[in-house]
Amino acid sequence: MDHFNHNIAHWISKGYTIVNKDDAARTAVMVKKAKINHPLHIVLTLITAGVWIFVYLIILFGAGKTDTIVVRDTETPKPWAPDELTGAEYLKKNAVVLIIVALILMGIFVKNKCMQNDPPQTAKINH
Repeated sequence: MDHFNHNIAHWISKGYTIVNKDDAARTAVMVKKAKINHPLHIVLTLITAGVWIFVYLIILFGAGKTDTIVVRDTETPKPWAPDELTGAEYLKKNAVVLIIVALILMGIFVKNKCMQNDPPQTAKINH
């Protein structure tokens, strides 16, 4: 197997599919659609009392994008649109910020729940 076809086989094993292949130019355009683990995100949403839904929505809206690469005979694949991030790449890049925001929102939710359960305090006036 030559270097070009070996490169293509490598990227197919990583989940990419061929969109266009030009044997004369020794190039191939390949795409990979992001996969989402829906049951995991539903469980995390329930465990965090709904706070994880924000992270889940970011993943859902980012999942429509595909990771596109161009495979050439002599080069490593280059991203087709390097400015666009998939949902998973966005999460990896901004994971710390998203976790902090989720914790803050969870803290606000828990505080509000606790305040709703406490009976109102009345002030006693001594004469």
